[in-house]
Formats: sequence, C-alpha cells, structure tokens
Amino acid sequence: MSVRLRKLTVEELEAFPEDGHRYEIIDGDLSMSHAPHQKHQFSPGLLFRAFDAARSAQSGRVYFSPVDVRFSLHDQVQPDLSYLRRERSWIYSGITVNDAPDSVVEVLSPSNRTYDEVAKFQLYASNGVAEYRNVDSGRKGIRLFAFVDGSFSEVVADASGSFACRQLPGLVIVQNELFKNIDA
Repeated sequence: MSVRLRKLTVEELEAFPEDGHRYEIIDGDLSMSHAPHQKHQFSPGLLFRAFDAARSAQSGRVYFSPVDVRFSLHDQVQPDLSYLRRERSWIYSGITVNDAPDSVVEVLSPSNRTYDEVAKFQLYASNGVAEYRNVDSGRKGIRLFAFVDGSFSEVVADASGSFACRQLPGLVIVQNELFKNIDA
C-alpha cells in the first residue's frame, strides 16, 4: 500500500528558512539542492553576460538565479537564468515571475541532471516556455528546445555549433566559446 502525502503549496514553500539551499516544488513535490559547484556557476555567468549584451533597453531583461518562477499553486522553481521580453515584463512582480518566462536556462549537475532533464523539462513544456536550454558544463554541450505547436522540439546547432535565440534577436550562443575557458 502506498500513501501519497498532500501536495506542498507555494505558500508553504515560501515559509521555508533561508538556509542556503534551493527549494522548488513541481506538482507539489519538494526538491532541494545544495549550493552549485564552480563549473555550475561559470556557465550561467557567461550566458547572463551574453544575454545582457545582446538585449537593448527595449527588448527585455535577463535574471540570474535565485528568482522564483511560479506556474501554479503547486509549481514554483528557480531557473539558473530567465529572460523576459519587454512586452511581458509585467509578469515579474519584483519578487516572483508569475507565468512562463520567454527563455530559461538550466545548468546540469550530476546531482540535478534527471530533475532538470525530466521534471523541469515537462514543467516548462506544459506551461509554454518559449525556449529552454540545458547547459552541460561537464560534457561541454548545450541542448536547446523551442516550444512549437504545443510541445518542445529540439533545435540542432548550426555547423559552427551555434544556437540563435528566437526570443532575443541578435543573441547567438556559440558552444565552443562558452566552454573554452571553463576549466581554466
């Protein structure tokens, strides 16, 4: 016999202590992760600078974790990086993004790989996040998924290993450039 505990709510999640851990809920199930390792921090920092350099004051804003993204009473996560186009900036209350960001980046770690590639992938797809990137610092690779016709489709890098950002024209992520100094 299995027993399902009741779903955790966003209100209960927000009552958790500030203890240096990242707490998220998907479908009311709690996930906790420790502070990220050095390689995990390096990639989103570089991506933040690339997003920020490509955008103009009129195009939108890029946010570095921790920023809560709430999809429902039982779904709240903290992507490593979130981008909101200017015309949708109203969904960020200054505390919480209250709908799907236009672009999300998750940096994979051995401890969170399955969670990001399965649970978060499904959450982002079911809520219409326009672009979702998985960045694998260990394997030095990026997977980009675009929301097309109600589901995610993987976008293949061009011959140079580059990905253009559909949500932020002018932004091109070049895998070799992103990872060339990661072990330095």
